[in-house]
Amino acid sequence: MACYCGINSNGTIKSRSNRVRSVTFLFLLFVLLTISAVPFIGAVSDRPLETNLGLTLNPSSVVIKVGEKASINVTVVAPNATGLLCFSVEGFPDTGFRITFSPGCTTIQSSSTRTILTVETTPAAAPQNVNAFVVATVGSQRIQAPLNIIVEPAMPAWIPWLGLLLFFLVLIIAVTWKPSLPFKKASKKKRTR
Repeated sequence: MACYCGINSNGTIKSRSNRVRSVTFLFLLFVLLTISAVPFIGAVSDRPLETNLGLTLNPSSVVIKVGEKASINVTVVAPNATGLLCFSVEGFPDTGFRITFSPGCTTIQSSSTRTILTVETTPAAAPQNVNAFVVATVGSQRIQAPLNIIVEPAMPAWIPWLGLLLFFLVLIIAVTWKPSLPFKKASKKKRTR
């Protein structure tokens, strides 16, 4: 077996195995530190991204009767963002509402980007209070704003017809009914005497 040795300046024999041991030690130390840092790297990547998006709703609370609709102005301010901006909602029941954005996705404008959210209630939307969220997404950035929808019962269709029918009934009675006034008869009797 060959020995790769050298001589130190003081005359002692220096082995390359010492160098190999120290390089191996440093390599193992590096691997150990890298493995122990992996959970921290994962924790940092799981954090939500810092966002510079601003999302406002006008109005943020709406009262809608069953069968009617309401429009909500949605404005996104994204000073440093570029790309495609898409809108969605979360928290609405599966039935009773028709939700549309106009437009649903658009390119970000320099100052602010706007869309109109239309919420329409169907007969399945019984009177209720819905707390939902409007969500704006640009790439991996996401921001949301709360939206409160109060659904009130609609007036039954027969109520206006009933009111119209009562109006005409009173009008007909007033025109056709001739009351007999007793004082007119008394005055006629006095004249005949």
